[in-house]
Amino acid sequence: MANLLEIIYFTAPAWFSNTLAAVFCYFFIKKGKIIPTWPVDFGLKINGKRLFGDQKTVLGCFITLISASLIGLIQNQLLIGVIMGFSVIIGTLLNSFVKRRCNIIDGGNFFPFDQIDYALSTLLILNIFQITPVFFNSAIFLIFIFIYQLLINFAAFKLRFIKSFLWWMREQQNQ
Repeated sequence: MANLLEIIYFTAPAWFSNTLAAVFCYFFIKKGKIIPTWPVDFGLKINGKRLFGDQKTVLGCFITLISASLIGLIQNQLLIGVIMGFSVIIGTLLNSFVKRRCNIIDGGNFFPFDQIDYALSTLLILNIFQITPVFFNSAIFLIFIFIYQLLINFAAFKLRFIKSFLWWMREQQNQ
């Protein structure tokens, strides 16, 4: 149990910033329309398909990076927080890019990558920079992220932020 808590604490800049960006964008952009935002790809298309789509915004990337950095600063590991912030952005953008190439609509199902995209990129980048601590276990981290995303989606469903808790049901509703 101590190992799991250490992993949750160490990776907080990644999972918290990913959630915070989504919640912020939901409340202040989709619901309130009070903050102008621009898609990260600025409408750029490759072979007639958007690069990332409308749901990946400059504001969302900014919130992700700032919140991950702040959490890293609170943990006294600012550089690691910044690295995790960038890794979350890379993972979500890469996932969105692949979804567009596979003709999956914004918000469409890409199970299980929609749930663990940023976790995979965080693991990869942490390993490239060789900054994973001794206690770190990649499998435990991925399992935690998957369960965490299930709980977040369930809470969003119960709070009526999303129409369906089940990913395959969500895709059917979007078509």
